[in-house]
Amino acid sequence: DQSVALVRSAVDEEPNAVRAWLCLARVELDRGPVDQAREAFQRALTSYRLRNRRGLNAYERELVTAPRWQFRELQEALR
Repeated sequence: DQSVALVRSAVDEEPNAVRAWLCLARVELDRGPVDQAREAFQRALTSYRLRNRRGLNAYERELVTAPRWQFRELQEALR
């Protein structure tokens, strides 16, 4: 599927891009592979935890942030 390939190329390029991982989780969930959606969601959480790390520049901080509603929405959908 082209959408999965595009989002995967984004996370390959920027492995800590929280919003890209959340997008991948949503796409995978919509396609049906719940395990892959859960894995992408976990990667988003792991990257999100980096947001408090000292020494991040503005670009890096932007990569590791996302609106909390996106996490909540996906978490509920993955139950």
